[in-house]
Amino acid sequence: MNTQIKLIDILQKTGIDRRDRSLIWNLYNALAAHDQTRDNFSSAYKMGRGVRQDCSLSNLLYVIYDEAMTKEGFAETEYVHHGP
Repeated sequence: MNTQIKLIDILQKTGIDRRDRSLIWNLYNALAAHDQTRDNFSSAYKMGRGVRQDCSLSNLLYVIYDEAMTKEGFAETEYVHHGP
């Protein structure tokens, strides 16, 4: 499962509304951009993967994703106690 789909799944399990998940999906996956040089604009191109660093939502989504993945990792790990 890729990271974006996993994040949407985590948001659903967290109780985030479908409309909000759809908005987040579109913000991060349906982006197009134009380059501008002086008065000329390039044709639109699809933006690649990556973090939208100016978007404050990115930090929150990262924390939600990180917490869920940490919990999942610990749930799959056997705890071994060493010592007395």
